[in-house]
Amino acid sequence: MSARIEITPAKPYVDWVLREYIEGSTLHFYSKSELADPGIQWLVPWCQADDMYPARHPKVEVKADPVAAHVNACVGCANADRRARGDRP
Repeated sequence: MSARIEITPAKPYVDWVLREYIEGSTLHFYSKSELADPGIQWLVPWCQADDMYPARHPKVEVKADPVAAHVNACVGCANADRRARGDRP
């Protein structure tokens, strides 16, 4: 008899939104609730959410505008759908 252990992210996939981080001209997924909270000044992107010492991006450097063509996608955040299923990039 075997048991299946299912790993789920701290927040469901639908609670994250794609935004541009100005410093590196990179696309990351950020938590919608953290973006909406005026008390939070530093954001942790999805790709760093499981790390012991995650990178933190200043909220003022995260653009809410539509994405420009020159922006690169973060590899970890690009695999967000895999992470939502419990896989790791």
